[in-house]
Amino acid sequence: MPSGRPQASDEKNSGLKIIFGHSGAGKTTLLRKWADRHGYSYLNIGSLVSHRTLGYSPAERSNAVQRVFLDAVESAEGDVVLCDNIELLFAPELSLDPLRLLKQAARRKVVVAAWDGSYDGSTLSYAVPGHDEYQAYSHTDVLGVILLSVNEASA
Repeated sequence: MPSGRPQASDEKNSGLKIIFGHSGAGKTTLLRKWADRHGYSYLNIGSLVSHRTLGYSPAERSNAVQRVFLDAVESAEGDVVLCDNIELLFAPELSLDPLRLLKQAARRKVVVAAWDGSYDGSTLSYAVPGHDEYQAYSHTDVLGVILLSVNEASA
């Protein structure tokens, strides 16, 4: 997918696409537009996962978040799932690897994730240094992942 909307046929019905940009750049608007126009499943991960994991103890919550997230993607209708508001996956107290989790979810479906951060050609970062949720991934971590700025994806 060099640009534009994701296709169910991309990478044999699986793969991870990350639409990156800072807060307010238009990622949510773009994902909602794709969902409305093309019938893709749209998941508000923060709302969905936090609601379904409220009853878990702090010790159980990390595993519960992983299970609920993966199950939500797997059970979503269609071959393309749009994941928005993924900040919960970066919560320091959960000690998750959000990129690994997104890749795992994208094994059988195309997963498009709105990523609040940037890519400079060698490092994909979430949030900004000093922020509690900040994480950075090297170019080797994102091999096989399609990375598009929100402007590229809108084209």
